[in-house]
Amino acid sequence: MGTFSGATLVLNGPEGPFRYDISQPRTSLGRGDDNDLVLPDAAVSSRHCEFLVQTNGLAVQDLGSSNGVYVNGRRVQSQVLRDGDVVRIGQYEGRISLGAELLRVTSSIRINRQKRAGPTVVVGAVVVVVAGVAASVVLRVMAARESARDAFAAYESSARAFLEVDPCLPSADVTPRYAAAAHALQEADPAKVDAAALESLKAERLRLAEEARSRTAEEVTRQSGLLLTLKSAGEKASRSVEVATALSGLEALYERRTASARALAKAWESAASETAPNADPVAAHQACRTAHDETREAVLIGLAGVAL
Repeated sequence: MGTFSGATLVLNGPEGPFRYDISQPRTSLGRGDDNDLVLPDAAVSSRHCEFLVQTNGLAVQDLGSSNGVYVNGRRVQSQVLRDGDVVRIGQYEGRISLGAELLRVTSSIRINRQKRAGPTVVVGAVVVVVAGVAASVVLRVMAARESARDAFAAYESSARAFLEVDPCLPSADVTPRYAAAAHALQEADPAKVDAAALESLKAERLRLAEEARSRTAEEVTRQSGLLLTLKSAGEKASRSVEVATALSGLEALYERRTASARALAKAWESAASETAPNADPVAAHQACRTAHDETREAVLIGLAGVAL
């Protein structure tokens, strides 16, 4: 790897994404105030881990934490990090960006200057100009990559917030009770059940349907707001071609889950009406559940596969 030239960690946590530059030989992380980077999370130990500059690169070392340190989804005790590795500590997760690329390129430029230096001042001046231009290009490329990483980190944070909202969950406990009430009403024989009992069954079914409708509508509204935030973050992230390509397939997954949530809300609205409902909210709830689970898994796999 060569001489360590610094690293950047873009972390997503409960308070949102933030950036931390690693430049010291040792950088400690933990919940305690005496750490270089304090992470106020109950899942983080007081002295959780540290980043160490070693001869073979930058490494992360677990300091005996309770919940461990994860690199690319795998728990580690100590591991040398590569550019783009994803580190998770408690509720905090982020990508490591190593600053060694510039060092390698500028070292290469320096070597080429020495090899090609001729006896004339003109040749030396040309080499200096070429080296300066090359270094400028490298700096612009690195700045563009850093900007792309930051934009993707904000997008990833918005995506995870969107996926945490489960539009099927609010009505999950109501669904089996509604199904039982609807079945009892369907099986009731008007010839054997008096009118008062029949009205009571109808009222119970409507009450449960209205409760589920109200809960689901609130969650769908909340989800719509998060989806707008997510799309805005996606537009900023997609200004980088490589990010746009990586995220191109995720929008259809978001739309699928959103459509299933709206279908569930519509089914509960129909069930809560006085007329006999045409929609089956129990089936709509199961479809919503399936869409949410499959979307969440596919999106998380897609996000983990983005290498910037």
